[in-house]
Amino acid sequence: MVTREGMETAFITRVPLPQNRHPRTSRWGAFGGLGLAAALAWAWVRYGQLVNLALFFKVTSVFLVLFALQLVIYSFHEATKRTFCRSTTRIGTWPLILMAPEGSTAR
Repeated sequence: MVTREGMETAFITRVPLPQNRHPRTSRWGAFGGLGLAAALAWAWVRYGQLVNLALFFKVTSVFLVLFALQLVIYSFHEATKRTFCRSTTRIGTWPLILMAPEGSTAR
């Protein structure tokens, strides 16, 4: 696992990005991210035992449920937008269509 992450880091810092016109800023960003990751790892090792894991996982589970709910809502939105779940009649006008006399243009 550590070897794979190290190889990914090496590829990210050595491979130039074709869409970037300033490779120097890419390198600074990559090394800045590595420095930030190292500082976060050090802080986790140094102060990690002070974290209340029960509370941490309760809060994380709430955010996970909210994220899953957001995914369900967004997928329903996309399905209706792509006519996957769209009904053939407009909501709010269907009683009028059913009760309209023959020959009427109440659509």
